[in-house]
Amino acid sequence: MIKNLALNQCVKENTRGNNILDLVLVYDKDLIYNLEYIGLPPVGKSDHITLKVTLNVMVNRLTRSMDAFNYNKANYALLEDKLYSIDWGLEIGKRSVEDYWVFLINLLNDFKENHIPKLNRQANNKLPWFNFKLNKMIKYRNNLFKRFKKTGLGYFKVKYNMARNKVTKQIRVAKSKYECKIIKRSKNNRKIFYTYIQSKNRKGSGKKIGPLVKTGVGRGEIVEDDREVATLLNEHFCSVFNREKCGDIQINRACSSSRVISLDNINITNEDVMKGLGDFKVNKSPGIDNITSTYALKIKEALQNR
Repeated sequence: MIKNLALNQCVKENTRGNNILDLVLVYDKDLIYNLEYIGLPPVGKSDHITLKVTLNVMVNRLTRSMDAFNYNKANYALLEDKLYSIDWGLEIGKRSVEDYWVFLINLLNDFKENHIPKLNRQANNKLPWFNFKLNKMIKYRNNLFKRFKKTGLGYFKVKYNMARNKVTKQIRVAKSKYECKIIKRSKNNRKIFYTYIQSKNRKGSGKKIGPLVKTGVGRGEIVEDDREVATLLNEHFCSVFNREKCGDIQINRACSSSRVISLDNINITNEDVMKGLGDFKVNKSPGIDNITSTYALKIKEALQNR
């Protein structure tokens, strides 16, 4: 088959005992830059020699990083001075509720962008359950394998097998303990659990929703923007699940579109504002206003009179 497909077999040394049982097949030999029969122990409980193959290709490695705001280093006194310098009674009188809200959000986001330092976080590719003890055991196992390959003594082979089995068991135990911690922590923060599940599901990791196609007004139009996709999904879910009673008949919100609902008497105190903001959980994703829960908790004292 190798000759019929014009393939080249690059492994020339024994990989298990006196036999060549591992193959590296390529169409062009120049694709292999280097092939090493390194003295590392086999993978898991395999008895095949570990091969290190270096390909003669260029690969663009994308380093995943993200910019995050360091809310603990911000000078919030500047924001308080800015808020106190504005005549909010005048602003309320000349603006609608929506315009007033947009004005406040723009002011807060402008302060965040210009006065809160940023951190560049690199993606952590380390195994979360890997620790110093496991690293030490793996080095000990590797040294025993090198001694066995160098001397050929059965004593080192037995010691290596024992160390290998111990490492395999301890890795399984470390994974189990880490997953138990995730289950306990997920009782207060479910994102930890779902993040771990998504990291195990390689096929689904990194995927996003969209693009979507509109079915109502603007039928056939393709929606790709994240905000527009979220709005489209929200409208669809509201049309399907939000139903109210109008008389004795179950109908959707269209039946109540003619009714005018107003809040004539409403009194929101500073304590209500502080309590509402204080109930936020730290490190939650921002909404459409681009205000994270951490940022809201930091500025709640400045916002209580706004």
